[in-house]
Amino acid sequence: MRLDAVKPSFKQMIMEASESRGSRLILALDIPSGTEKSIMEQAEGILEETNRYLCAVKINRHLTLPLEPSNIKRLIDEIHSLGLPVIMDCKINDIGNTNLVIAEHYFNIGFDAVTANPFIGWEDGLQPVFNLARERGRGVILLVYMSHKASIEGYGQLI
Repeated sequence: MRLDAVKPSFKQMIMEASESRGSRLILALDIPSGTEKSIMEQAEGILEETNRYLCAVKINRHLTLPLEPSNIKRLIDEIHSLGLPVIMDCKINDIGNTNLVIAEHYFNIGFDAVTANPFIGWEDGLQPVFNLARERGRGVILLVYMSHKASIEGYGQLI
């Protein structure tokens, strides 16, 4: 039996965390830089101070890149022990087979959901990611708008 078969789905996890904490807040745990030790210490401190107000935690690539895989897994396990799902903000944005490899990697290490860019389309784009997520009870959160100043250049064009 696969581990994913006994684990609650992403939807169940985030709904339960939201209801039990009375919150719809997702923490963007985006620590910009530092040594692996300081990044882990900062992350653990932030989680300790904020977890009771959250329904999930989102981790960006720049937090995971300097960490050893064992520390990424440790951080995910710590967040899960707090009763919170973990979202990998990887903004999947490539062809289908590459997207599938990305999603498999993040789901296998323990992430409950991934983010993806819908501009790549469905067939040979996001369909493999959604199929895998459905099979494993994981989630896919679509990026619909960016918040930086230049986002209008890609999202708001009229031409």
